[in-house]
Amino acid sequence: MLGKMIKHEFKATGRLYLPMFLITIALTPILSLIFKISGGRESVIGGLISGTSVFFYVVMLIGLCFASFIYVIIRFYKTVATSEAYLTFCLPVKTKDILISKLFVSVIWEFLSVGVVLLSIFITLCIQGSSIPQRVFDTICKVAPIVAAEYGSVFLFFVHLAVMILISSIAGTLTFFLAICLGQLFNEHRVIMSIAMYLVVYMISQFISMAVFMPFILSGEKSIVIGKVTAANISFNGLPTMGMMFAVSALEIVLGVAYYIVCHTVMKKKMNVR
Repeated sequence: MLGKMIKHEFKATGRLYLPMFLITIALTPILSLIFKISGGRESVIGGLISGTSVFFYVVMLIGLCFASFIYVIIRFYKTVATSEAYLTFCLPVKTKDILISKLFVSVIWEFLSVGVVLLSIFITLCIQGSSIPQRVFDTICKVAPIVAAEYGSVFLFFVHLAVMILISSIAGTLTFFLAICLGQLFNEHRVIMSIAMYLVVYMISQFISMAVFMPFILSGEKSIVIGKVTAANISFNGLPTMGMMFAVSALEIVLGVAYYIVCHTVMKKKMNVR
């Protein structure tokens, strides 16, 4: 049943995401070429066209990220906290399947949105003939010895980094889900209370993070030197960067599990649908 829920969620949300992705990819080379052609002309009209194309390009990417982010929240709110929730909770499925399916699909769309934005930027840089991709690659090559010294290989570092980003994305999405669920515990002004609950949850998570990592920050910093490559201030009191990253991941997992448990409990026992 979980698979069917995920499939249904993808169909319902793909109607918005897929057109946005296709439009972004289609407009990227067009706006980039307009900017490149008009930017080489020293005239008022050329400058106006160039500036307009850059403006629309930036607005397009910001709009894609913003729309993806907002739609995740609106979709969850409409299907679990409004009149549509009656249909959602009347389905012969467990509450955990509803929550997991929405979380899974939301995180996938978030990653795809970021991927489309990065692909669009890469296409633009290639069309413009920018040296930024090469500089990024050179920087990675310079940092590689430091990373390899702790992880054994650069590949393992990127795997750990990808897992960290995934964990952080899941925990971040659950933060919004939790705020919406907590907001439904109030009888009035539920949208406002959901926003207030998000601020409360965010501040609590930041307080916990500071309480966990402040001792390392206050205890001083230590530089790591490997060969001729120096990376200053990337570890606290001799704690390896890898150890710090594992600590961050562990904290995100603990918070994410706590958010999930509270969301599941509220959706199952306390949700007051209107």
